[in-house]
Amino acid sequence: MKDVLACLVLAFGGIITASVGAVAHRGYPPFGVIAAIAMVALAAVFARAWVGYLGIAVFGAAWLTTTFVWAQNGPGGSVLIAQDALGVSWLVGATLMIMIGGLILILQGIASWRVVAGCFVGMITFSMLLNS
Repeated sequence: MKDVLACLVLAFGGIITASVGAVAHRGYPPFGVIAAIAMVALAAVFARAWVGYLGIAVFGAAWLTTTFVWAQNGPGGSVLIAQDALGVSWLVGATLMIMIGGLILILQGIASWRVVAGCFVGMITFSMLLNS
């Protein structure tokens, strides 16, 4: 029960982190994107420290799904994450922070590289599938 509640909290945290980052990364360039990426890094480290492999997987999946939704065109053609230098910096930087959290799992022997690589390949494949 404790792990289920922790995963729900981390999923909610991933949604909130992606939503705040999608809005805040454009504020005060380039400091907004740096602060948003730092927020993702801190949240990924927290997820890993709290629940371990499962925590960072849940956080990463919630962050990826929410970011994918915010990157889509709205009904009027507007986007929250534009395809410019700031938008791409936000997407790449935050994804790298989640990947670094996975690398910490490997280096500390909590998860094997096959498991972490499989999760990241699955995230990238799912993203490419939804973007096609």
